[in-house]
Amino acid sequence: MSSSPPTFNPPQAAPSGSKLWLWVLLAVVAFCLIACGIGFFMMRGVMGSIMPTFGCTITGDMVTKATLAYAIEHDGRLPNAETWQDDIAPYYERLYAINAAELEEIPDVLGMDFKVSPPGQPFECDWKEGPDTGFVFNEEFSEVLVDDIENPRSVILIFESSKYGYNASGNPDDRTGDPPDMVVMGDRESREWFDFDATGHGDLLDSLNADFDMEISIEDALSDPGSEPDDAVEPDEAEEADEPE
Repeated sequence: MSSSPPTFNPPQAAPSGSKLWLWVLLAVVAFCLIACGIGFFMMRGVMGSIMPTFGCTITGDMVTKATLAYAIEHDGRLPNAETWQDDIAPYYERLYAINAAELEEIPDVLGMDFKVSPPGQPFECDWKEGPDTGFVFNEEFSEVLVDDIENPRSVILIFESSKYGYNASGNPDDRTGDPPDMVVMGDRESREWFDFDATGHGDLLDSLNADFDMEISIEDALSDPGSEPDDAVEPDEAEEADEPE
């Protein structure tokens, strides 16, 4: 008898249908209050400067959640490093479609530049100043079972790099150079690379000691939300269920 694949227990998903635009606005306002006080024009200037940072991290978060959703529907196994972006495409498209309307409201409300990578293109961060970067799959985890990863909270699954492209994979230890600086009110602030671990968690504005939990749900990316691979009905069982008594 062949052994069944190990059960993949995904990390706790955020509530479905959460107001992502509201989360971003609150996070930005909180940052502004800490960094620059409560003056409206000053706050607006800071928000305009760091909006690309939020767009980048939300792209990375959706990429990571889509990758984990792929594993859920493929017996807990992560995609192949050579085709990973093609593999997770339908999952990313679902997350983008669910969140796009809320994301598109942000520039209209704030009058600021806010971009998230659309489906079918390299997962990139479009920086006005400094080199563009994008997200890359850690080739070490090509077709690896998520349950076989020791200390998933401590390993990098999706990472930001200046060398990126469609289906780009590599090793985060091979990155060269420094990540782009953040520009806050005309002043440059250094930061760390934006990386996401195998639980779907990422640090936002790490160099400023800020840590936000993205409101993007893995369940929203699934083709059949709420189901687990082990819950699927075997073909023979389905035929028996359809037979009249």
